[in-house]
Amino acid sequence: MVDNTVRSSQRSGMAIAWIALAIAVVALILVWSVRTTETPTTGSEASPAAQGTTLQDEFGFQRDLAIARLRLIALRARLAIDKNYDEAREEAADIRRGLDRSATNASEATREGWEATKRSFDALDDQLSKKSADALGTLEQMIRSLRRGLETED
Repeated sequence: MVDNTVRSSQRSGMAIAWIALAIAVVALILVWSVRTTETPTTGSEASPAAQGTTLQDEFGFQRDLAIARLRLIALRARLAIDKNYDEAREEAADIRRGLDRSATNASEATREGWEATKRSFDALDDQLSKKSADALGTLEQMIRSLRRGLETED
């Protein structure tokens, strides 16, 4: 009886991880499709930061924050099940790089808020490199923080 309960618990945990992974993949496809439809700029044009922030830049960053939040949720689920800290560290670094690129075109206030989030990513990277169980708590705080950030930006 206990053995069946353990197996059932493991199966449901794996199901949650697969669902989270599927959500992350859909989010990545959405980001990819949006980025491939944007027109590229040439080197002779001034950067959006030099021209002033546009509504599209702010929307783009908010979109990327929402996708990053989904990816962090999926990462948290996979880390809780698999305990693969090295893979989680690579994924977190990739999420951070994407947000870093997106934040360069955002408003000054948004970039200041991004600095605080970068510190959370630094703490997460440190915990993942040490294979600390505290990484799950940091991920949870980051997910909540990003949700609050998305709600207050509307």
